Amino acid sequence: MAAFFPLRSIASSLLVLALLTGCTTTSESLGPESEAAWRVRQPALESFQNWEFIGRVAVQREEEGWFASLHWKQRGTAYRLQVSGPAGQGAARLNGDDVGVSLIRGDGTVYLASRPEELLATHLGWQVPVTGLRYWIRGVPTPTEWESRALDAAGHLVRLRQDGWDIHFDRYSAVDTLELPGRLVLERPPLTVRIIMERWSLNASD
Repeated sequence: MAAFFPLRSIASSLLVLALLTGCTTTSESLGPESEAAWRVRQPALESFQNWEFIGRVAVQREEEGWFASLHWKQRGTAYRLQVSGPAGQGAARLNGDDVGVSLIRGDGTVYLASRPEELLATHLGWQVPVTGLRYWIRGVPTPTEWESRALDAAGHLVRLRQDGWDIHFDRYSAVDTLELPGRLVLERPPLTVRIIMERWSLNASD
């Protein structure tokens, strides 16, 4: 299966990744104040289930790259991811919940599977951990066990090692009563996934 929205040259890959990358420095701390702030933040971040954001995603695997615009809508356990390339090329929609998931290509072709990762890898050429991202997008670990994490002085999660992925969080900003990350960088060699959340919306109606 051909890559989705491929970047055919290394120069093009670097150009798009430069747009999604940005140099930021974060003071990491695991002291008692950071932990106390995290314990206040964590329940609120885990409890809100209805949200959406519009942003961008780039996937890099060695010298190959893929990129797309991304609109993610979450309603409890149900989600809808809309992705499209430049000028709307190659649009696709991923609909799913805890029971199953469907992928609808721009030409109307529908594929079904039990896991979103399987559909994306098989039909779009992407290897993106959608199941984990449902939590990581909000700046919290999944309910499964994590290997390590780091917090900043305000109790923001800035680095997490979980499910084989090394995840970096930054660009936190206020969204309603919460502070949510604006960028995620996920690494599991040889893969790097970068996601930018450009506009958040909480508790929005369908």
